[in-house]
Amino acid sequence: MKKALLLVNQHSRKGQKLLSQATVELETLGFELMVESTDHAHELSDTIRHYQNRVELVIIGGGDGTLNAAIEGLIDTKLPLGILPMGTANDLARTLGIPTDLSAACQVIASGKVRLIDLGWVNSQYFFNVASLGLSVEITQRLTKDVKQRWGVLAYAFTALQTIFSARPFRAQIKIKNQSFNVKTIQIAIGNGRYYGIGDKLRKKGNCQG
Repeated sequence: MKKALLLVNQHSRKGQKLLSQATVELETLGFELMVESTDHAHELSDTIRHYQNRVELVIIGGGDGTLNAAIEGLIDTKLPLGILPMGTANDLARTLGIPTDLSAACQVIASGKVRLIDLGWVNSQYFFNVASLGLSVEITQRLTKDVKQRWGVLAYAFTALQTIFSARPFRAQIKIKNQSFNVKTIQIAIGNGRYYGIGDKLRKKGNCQG
């Protein structure tokens, strides 16, 4: 039996509802689980470090925010990561082709196939999918648990409409290798994955635009 640390964000859109199902599914597939949950995202990395010598992999149930909150602990321990998409957009899972169906996602983890992926790096911080500032940060701050529970991915669109009219442009300097761009904008996003926000595909650009 593989020993795994199961971390579930019970405040994610599906987390509390699916925790029991995930536990049963994974134990049936042969995992010995150590289940932990926290109300504070910044504690996830410390929890992973605490279990690093007692488990063979980390399984995280939640959305993109939960995954990013655990990234430093995963880097430090070099433990493999299994993803159970329980968030609203689940953009990283979409990029990696992980099914949103819980049973199917558990089967992917149980298959034992490990893939190496690139991480993004901006302003001295790692990220999985997208790092952003400006409008999207304000939207995230306004998204409440109740709104996400009720409207799912549409919560982003509703909150964006409420936020965009009060958004103020800001100036920024973007440095990429030996190039520098000065922009005035309401939003900057640095992408490392294929999807962003509500599952929209990112388009590659040959230049930087504000």
